[in-house]
Amino acid sequence: MTESLKSKLIGRVQRVIQPDRSRKGYGFILTDDRKKLFFHQNEVVDQTLPPPGSIVRFSILEQTAPGKHDRAVNVEPITVPG
Repeated sequence: MTESLKSKLIGRVQRVIQPDRSRKGYGFILTDDRKKLFFHQNEVVDQTLPPPGSIVRFSILEQTAPGKHDRAVNVEPITVPG
């Protein structure tokens, strides 16, 4: 097996990128240990990118294959700025 799912964690959305209306966007979550995790819009519970500064709950999909990076999945916004 090349990946495993960790329990729910909490982090802050640092940056989101939404290329255009025809393509889904993605973002990065900054964790408490200062690690940046990539997430895709499809991994957000409601399929909507949370804005920067949002507090989110998520799981980490740990990748054990060489050259692969851990990523956030099951991203669920808790609070959004504004």
